[in-house]
Parts: sequence; structure tokens; C-alpha cells
Amino acid sequence: IPVYEEIHNSLKGNEEAVRFAFIEIPPYGDENQQLVSADTVCLSGRLAKKWFVTTPLVVMLLDGEVLAIWEGTAPGLDEFLDTAFPADPIQKQGQAGV
Repeated sequence: IPVYEEIHNSLKGNEEAVRFAFIEIPPYGDENQQLVSADTVCLSGRLAKKWFVTTPLVVMLLDGEVLAIWEGTAPGLDEFLDTAFPADPIQKQGQAGV
């Protein structure tokens, strides 16, 4: 989570192009053990129903379209940026398991 908050901060001024959301999946931990602080600079939320996924689960969207999915691992800044903004636009197809 701190890595993504750092990425968000490094992209300041570009908030409309890149946004992050941390979504908690039930069962939720103790209120005293929250992984995402209440003062996070990123969006946050909770799913109401149980989901069965390997965490972390990272989904990259562009205009509602899935660009990439990482399950069980989270991309670093370079991988994130290379996927979001490829040098070759055709490279977008087939990125990171999509």
C-alpha cells in the first residue's frame, strides 16, 4: 500500500489520468488492524459480499476497460508505467495476463 501511495504522489498533477483505489475484501480484519489508513491519498472502499481471490489483486483500468491484472503480486512503478503508457500502443494488448 505505501508503494502505491508513493506512486500516486509521484504522479501528482496527473490525478485525472492515474488514480488508485484500495478495496477491502471480506472477512475484514479488526478495526485496529486496518491496512489502509483513513487519511490515504487514494480512494478506498469495501466489498459487501465475499469474494475468493488471491491478494493482492491489482486491476488496471482505462475508461472502464481492463488493461492488466496482477493476482498474488503487485507491479512496481516501472512495470505499472510500462503497462499504462507503453512506448508501442499495440503492446497494450496481451499485457500482464490480460
